[in-house]
Amino acid sequence: MAVPAKKKSTARRTIAAPQAPAGSFENPLIPNARLQLIYTSMLRARLLEAKLTPAAQRPPEAVGAGLILNLREQDTLLAAAPSHRLLKGVALKQLLQKPAPRTIDHGFPAQNVLPAIADSSAALYAALGIAFAYKAAAGNSHDSNVVLAYTSDAEACLAAARLAELHRLPILFILAQSGTTATTSLRAQRFALPGIPVDRDDVVAVYRVAQEGIGRARAGGGPTLVECIRYTAPQKHKPDAIATMERFLTGKGLFTSTWKRTLIASYRRELASATLQARKTKKR
Repeated sequence: MAVPAKKKSTARRTIAAPQAPAGSFENPLIPNARLQLIYTSMLRARLLEAKLTPAAQRPPEAVGAGLILNLREQDTLLAAAPSHRLLKGVALKQLLQKPAPRTIDHGFPAQNVLPAIADSSAALYAALGIAFAYKAAAGNSHDSNVVLAYTSDAEACLAAARLAELHRLPILFILAQSGTTATTSLRAQRFALPGIPVDRDDVVAVYRVAQEGIGRARAGGGPTLVECIRYTAPQKHKPDAIATMERFLTGKGLFTSTWKRTLIASYRRELASATLQARKTKKR
């Protein structure tokens, strides 16, 4: 009697995240599990942007992961980058559905993601309107929802931030700069507005700045302007934010190359599946 052939298992082998050695120090402000979540979020962001965005236009992974992971579901995000929207909770399938030419970006209301508006001032003032509403709703609770607003327009950012400071609104302005010199954050300080320069490739530094700024905004302390710049001159070797984070995690015993390979394989399958779903939806 013939013995039926064994079916190959379709189960995917998963590898748990590495654990730090027993007795090692764990920073209570950024626990080990949170550090690993930051890293995996950067990895997902890079794979998604590599699929959707030209290399010259891709946002720094450290900026998105370091800032957006501090948000709550009820907080609002103003950002056009697909990876930023992904980190705020928008489904991959939705992000991969290419809009028709000249289609208006309606944002993602269910995830509190505002539409992308070409006019920087108009976009920031829309974010200010949400921040006004959050402040009114919070009253004296000292636990307001917050708005996180990305822009590359320094002048529009500074003008909106000055208005936000006047009314002590719960909003963080994230100014994405390609240069190596912090200028707008220093100008903000002259107006008694918290302006903080941060290395856009150091995700731990970005995360800590976000913790402080968002905590201040929630408690009614008003806005913060975070200026993300390169700390290494463009003509020199450009730092890789993910490689930097891997070295940091390795020092804590929280990273292995096997874990990374497993994550990448999993995220690529996820991307492929979402791409297929998006194509099927478009054909209907």
